[in-house]
This record gives sequence, structure tokens and C-alpha cells, in this order.
Amino acid sequence: MGIEQNTLQEVFGVEREISATLAAERQKADEWLERTRREIEQWKTSEIAGLKASAAREQDAAQQVAREQAAATLARAKSATDRVRSLTDAELAPLVRRQLAALLPGRAA
Repeated sequence: MGIEQNTLQEVFGVEREISATLAAERQKADEWLERTRREIEQWKTSEIAGLKASAAREQDAAQQVAREQAAATLARAKSATDRVRSLTDAELAPLVRRQLAALLPGRAA
């Protein structure tokens, strides 16, 4: 019975070691999982901040382009207005007659 008792004690000892090793590995896995979750959350937060900043830059750029286009359109309109204002009555009369003729039915220019 002594050898059987020794063998049984050894089996129980090995079982305790396996159990302790398993618990330690579970602890390591839990720690790794938590660390990985934190890293992913930090990455996600960083990516979202980067995307927001990029969107803001793109919006600013689009607004600047729109302002420049509006300024160019206004400049062309002002130039056209200045040209029309600089016309004398003698220069303007034929233009008005042509436009009226085009608007009135049955009248040719």
C-alpha cells in the first residue's frame, strides 16, 4: 500500500501543479485580453480623432474653394456691370432695341 499511496500522492501533486498552471495561464490570458481591449480602444479613439480632424480640414478647404469661386463670380459680375455702366446712350440704344426685338413677337431686329 505504500507504493500505491506514494503514486496517489504524486498524482494529486501533479494534479495540483496542473491546476495551478492552468489558473496562472487563465490569469495571463485575462490580462492579455484586457490589455488588448485597452489598446484597441485607444487606437479607435485615436482613429476617430484623426478622421474628425481630417474631415474638418477638408471642410475648411472646401469652404475656401467656395469663397474663392464666389469672389471670382462677383468680380466677373462687377466687371460686366462696369462695362455696361460705361456704355453711352448711343452705344446702349442698339443693344436695347435688339433685346426688345427678340422679346416682342413678330418684330425682327
